[in-house]
Amino acid sequence: MALFEPAQEFRALLRALAEAAEAKLGLSDTRVALVYHLATDGDGTPRFDVTVACDASPDLVRVMRGAFPRAGKPPFRVFMGPFGDLNLEQASTGELHAALAKLDS
Repeated sequence: MALFEPAQEFRALLRALAEAAEAKLGLSDTRVALVYHLATDGDGTPRFDVTVACDASPDLVRVMRGAFPRAGKPPFRVFMGPFGDLNLEQASTGELHAALAKLDS
């Protein structure tokens, strides 16, 4: 399947982002729920819809949210859900790389 490698990279970046946020807060072994699926690859860029939640440390999700721009560049959207979850719509590996770089700086 052509999307297997991009999906693996996306998952690894999402985990790295959660781990960087965890380290920034001085936490370890925090359970985070990551729910994602392929949204589209119409322009040749695999994009995913993702929800991130962490009941044990809501601050972790807020730190992750802070790594993204206030408003995503379309088609990318990022927002906090009604239950404190982080929603990434039409996210690509590019957005995750940029967020990870911001957290690591």
